[in-house]
Amino acid sequence: MKRLIIFSMTGVSLLASLQDPSDINKLAREFSESARCETRDPIGLSINVAFNEYAAMQDANEIGFKGNTADSFYPTHNAPEGSVVRFGNNYHPGFQVGFSLNTPLDKWNFGGEYLWYRGHSSKEADATGTEYYISPLFIGTYSVALTSLNADWHLSLDLIDLYLTRPYYSGRKLTVEPLLGLKFGSIRQKYELNADVLDEAWDSQTVETKSRSFGVGPKLGCQSNFLMGKGFSIIGDLFTTLLYTRYTSIDANYTNSVGQAAFITENNYGTVRPILDAGIGLGWKGYFGMGSGDYSWHKTFYMSLTAAYNFSLFFSQNMEMAIVSIADQTQSTPGNLYLQGLSVGLDFIF
Repeated sequence: MKRLIIFSMTGVSLLASLQDPSDINKLAREFSESARCETRDPIGLSINVAFNEYAAMQDANEIGFKGNTADSFYPTHNAPEGSVVRFGNNYHPGFQVGFSLNTPLDKWNFGGEYLWYRGHSSKEADATGTEYYISPLFIGTYSVALTSLNADWHLSLDLIDLYLTRPYYSGRKLTVEPLLGLKFGSIRQKYELNADVLDEAWDSQTVETKSRSFGVGPKLGCQSNFLMGKGFSIIGDLFTTLLYTRYTSIDANYTNSVGQAAFITENNYGTVRPILDAGIGLGWKGYFGMGSGDYSWHKTFYMSLTAAYNFSLFFSQNMEMAIVSIADQTQSTPGNLYLQGLSVGLDFIF
């Protein structure tokens, strides 16, 4: 009985020690030690700039397809025969600038970024012999046999992110940066197709589609850094956004050489469009001093270099083709917009 009492008292004492709030807090600190850069200035202002080389692609953005029956004027009487004509993956430069501030609230950082990108793709195609082209952009009586195609697609992206993040260590070789923020976005597209018609009565015809949208929504994600030593690390990130999007204008305008014209539009259409961002790359970080002999000046500022290959997926952004399908009395799901390419960045943390 005496041994049982001693054992019980020992167990209660051990349980009390495990439930001591001070021990729990100490354990939490050890597993979430801050990984942010602590400079001589407690504000820890970070200025970053990145230069990008991105390529834009979009679903349902095909220009046309080939046919090969010359004895019938209306191509709808004939089955398609041949390859699909589409834009190539053209890379174009862009840039990204941002800032970050150390806050006194549990080692959290507040920051923001702005991404600027302008893309352009063009394509020309000429039929030979008994070949001709059909384009899904021309609807109804405008869907005629074409001897040549000349298409241009312009894309403009302006994206702003405001966020809170707290970098921390998860073990000795891994740092994690969870992120919670807001994304603001403006996406503008213009698609123009000029085509020569097979029939001599019509010389050429044109279709021009446009869309303009603005959006705002929450952004959530995480960046991780596997530390390899000597300041080098492997970077991986994954973010998602639910962007409430307002399409202020979606237009499709048709004209031909004999004065026939058609126009369809939809303004102020609102919906939710998800965005998915991911990337992987390499980084290096080091600190520099402004003088000698005084250790307090040794950590005056940090510099960070990164090189990453990034991917972005903008769901259901091809609203021009969606309105074309409406004009053609059919239904189609708006295609996704994709952005991918290399980004090289430089950060200064004071």
